[in-house]
Amino acid sequence: MTTTDEETLLSKGGDSKTTVTGISTSSTANTSENNPGTSHEKPNRVGQRQNFPNKDNEQQITESRLKIGNQTVSTGTKSISRILSLSKDIAETYGFVTLQFLNRGYLNITKSWICNVKCMGVLPKVLFIATDQNALDGLSKFNPKAQVVLLPFQTMFKLSCGLVAYYQFVLLRTWIILILLQRDIPLTVIESDAVWFEDVLPTIKGLSGYDLVSTSNTVSGNGVSAGFIYLNTTQAAKGVWLDVFKQFQGYMDTRSDGSETMGAEHSEMQILARVLRKTAVNVKMLPLENFVSGLWYKNDTLREMTKPKVIQINYIVGVDRKIRNAKHWGHWFLTDGGDCKENNEIMKCQ
Repeated sequence: MTTTDEETLLSKGGDSKTTVTGISTSSTANTSENNPGTSHEKPNRVGQRQNFPNKDNEQQITESRLKIGNQTVSTGTKSISRILSLSKDIAETYGFVTLQFLNRGYLNITKSWICNVKCMGVLPKVLFIATDQNALDGLSKFNPKAQVVLLPFQTMFKLSCGLVAYYQFVLLRTWIILILLQRDIPLTVIESDAVWFEDVLPTIKGLSGYDLVSTSNTVSGNGVSAGFIYLNTTQAAKGVWLDVFKQFQGYMDTRSDGSETMGAEHSEMQILARVLRKTAVNVKMLPLENFVSGLWYKNDTLREMTKPKVIQINYIVGVDRKIRNAKHWGHWFLTDGGDCKENNEIMKCQ
């Protein structure tokens, strides 16, 4: 459910033979996430001006009720309480909670990802937030050990990037993230339209000194990706995310028809990129060699020059197209009967 406007970016992706910038061809190219000398690291990034809330609002908890289109979500529900409780428990055990959001239309992609990582020890670190009963029941039945919470929110069956309904779903996610941050729960948000070749969450734990850690959604190292982002509970990170939420909420307040389309410039990731350019915040961008966008599938040079640990299946709009792409590349881990495939090299099961 990557929140970049994938159709727009896809049109800029270029031919598969395009030269890839931002990736070294040298034999000494840095592939270590923790090496402070990496060219992808952006510590102490200082923008033109600070844009945090004023001091009186630094500890402000976001409003207890959020209206999205014709729906209202409240922090006083059992669902939010359960999310807070489980998130806190996971964060205390693993250093942060890892969140995935899904609706029934994303159920099979989420199942495939669970199969992908089933032997990596990832699942205990992840909290799945399902917005409908079908998604909750389907995921719980598929893997009873998965930690899933129902947060009721009506959406289209198959959300597609660019639709107002899609960004309404993303606004809900943005709000939940803010609630957790303002309650001092560090978190990583990941998306299931991805293939993992190893558990990369320990890498994030080793970078907990940063305000924000993310991956690039381009081949140039610019931009941040909603498919993989860590947010610390520092005042800087809280201030940035509150600014992002307020701006995003302002755009979404004027839209109620979920079937309409909306430009990516109003998405939370585009807003975040603009906020980071004007705000003093300590940012770490993970190496392009190891964390790549869906352009990997389209660009021969990118495939030759990277050793992915995670590939996002973005730049492909629509659930059905994502699934077809994953199957074509051997990055689909469900059988036709809905079970996990066995003996897959990527799963690395003993």
